[in-house]
Amino acid sequence: MLLESCPHLRILITSRLPLHVRAEREYSLGPLALPDPDALPPVDELPEYAAVALFLARAQTTKNDFALTEANAAAIAAICARLDDLPLAIELAAARIKLLPPKALLAQLASRLDMLSGGARDMDERQQAMRNTLAWSENLLTVEERTLFRRLAVFVGGCTLEAALAVCVTPDGAEPLHTHVLDGLSALVDHNLMQVREESDETRFGMLQVIREYALEQLVASGEAEALRQAHAGYFLALAEQDGMNMSESEAEHWRDSLELEHDNLRAALGWARTKAQLSGETRAVEFGLRLAMSLVDFWRMRNHLREGRPWIEEMLALAGASGMSNEAGNARSATSSGRLVADDLWARSLHSMGKFVLRQGDYAAAQTYLEQSLPLLRAIGDNMTAASALNGLGNIAYGQDDLEQSRAYWEEALTLYRELGEPRGIGVLLMNLGSIAYLQGDLAHAETATQEALTLLRQSDFRRGVVLCLVSLGDIARLRGELAQAQLLGQEALTLSHELGNLHRCAESLECLARTAGTAGQGKRAARLLGAATALRETMGSPMPPPEQAVMEQIVAQERAELGEAAWAQALAAGKAITLEEAIAEALRDGELPS
Repeated sequence: MLLESCPHLRILITSRLPLHVRAEREYSLGPLALPDPDALPPVDELPEYAAVALFLARAQTTKNDFALTEANAAAIAAICARLDDLPLAIELAAARIKLLPPKALLAQLASRLDMLSGGARDMDERQQAMRNTLAWSENLLTVEERTLFRRLAVFVGGCTLEAALAVCVTPDGAEPLHTHVLDGLSALVDHNLMQVREESDETRFGMLQVIREYALEQLVASGEAEALRQAHAGYFLALAEQDGMNMSESEAEHWRDSLELEHDNLRAALGWARTKAQLSGETRAVEFGLRLAMSLVDFWRMRNHLREGRPWIEEMLALAGASGMSNEAGNARSATSSGRLVADDLWARSLHSMGKFVLRQGDYAAAQTYLEQSLPLLRAIGDNMTAASALNGLGNIAYGQDDLEQSRAYWEEALTLYRELGEPRGIGVLLMNLGSIAYLQGDLAHAETATQEALTLLRQSDFRRGVVLCLVSLGDIARLRGELAQAQLLGQEALTLSHELGNLHRCAESLECLARTAGTAGQGKRAARLLGAATALRETMGSPMPPPEQAVMEQIVAQERAELGEAAWAQALAAGKAITLEEAIAEALRDGELPS
């Protein structure tokens, strides 16, 4: 009434909940400002950030000689970040400084709620401990909103509306949710128990960590935790098991983008399966964990999570091949005739996937063992597509060990299988590989013919990762023919496409191609810088250059290295390793003219 009759009247209301009246305009207050803990500014600038300033002010009320120093600055910033920059949480943590220095306090914050208590006695009781505050907030919810609140704690790193609907509404072993999820999420956002954000054109809902810790306590207390974890794991297994290998490159990249956003949830699902398999020995849990790990192999390889992915896969393979484990009924071990806990087809494809995975890391011995074990099993179950992939991998191993004739034998056998299957992508990859052997043996005409045919097939298949390798190979062929300007153009096209794909492995290979061209052109300093940038990428990924390519590279740059001198070469190489990928790409693309 007042607003309608007084058009110039403005009412400022502070509240944890919106009023939901027609004239209302909401202005949400986010967490306090905080510096990036991984890139801290100078110590004297840190108090300019509100979160740090609040921590210091409250710490000094309990320990008046407490001060911000070079020694404790990183720990204080990390404490504020661990507490999601929440003012009450920061105040309660700062009160502990009387007993614990910042580094020790940070270590104790693994369990935030247990530490966030002991507020001033003249404060309201609900503000004397974080758990009290959250319990008070939860009590303002309806029964169904509380149910949704605790169930959403099963997600790590947030979730989409689709995921919340799939996991929280009717999980097996728990009562159905008797409210619409979107209405419940809206209420939780209004109560500031959930946050909403846009990521990659998708709305995601998530909890601050201290709130999720409380909600997870309530989920465990409700007896619904196992049902929700199982529903959660099942949803993310279905997401991961989409067949990225049979998608177009753009579709596969979109799928990997989704997995990147859900990586914390995928880790949680893997952890649930591993724990369940270890504790109960259920065949179903072992199979689930192995399927999930195998379905993430392509994602881990393509998004440079090689070091993280390998332990997960090794653990799941070990559990699947373990003995003495009981089945769901608690009786004798439920195993296949071979003594494994999973069926032959899953086991064979898992060995193949692991072989291709460790091959990317340059672990030829392990890769060969896995692929050789997988090949007869794949043939026995009639999976010629995966068998051809295994043969391709074995050819890559022989190539990496400089055994070109053995490599050719594997690749020709794989090519025959792909031709029988009518698989253009596989045919293109194998033609490209065989072209690389011809290149190393000096048969440039055969190398160019095979690579051009491969390029056509891979473009038609929208297999842009393969297109990059073809461009690199054609660039090297042009370089050997003395067509350095053409070699540079092909290498730059490969680098541009690699960067568009976000593929660090292909970026490294493209930079190496351009380094070889620069070395041949007598541009020693440039060759060293580009090689340094490529080396840094490979070290980040844990994926070394194959030995035949390393030998070619060393031969090409030897003269330039000698002319520059060891000190200048080392300095340029180190400078290349120190620049960012974007800087390396910009440098590679602004090269001057070369002889044609």
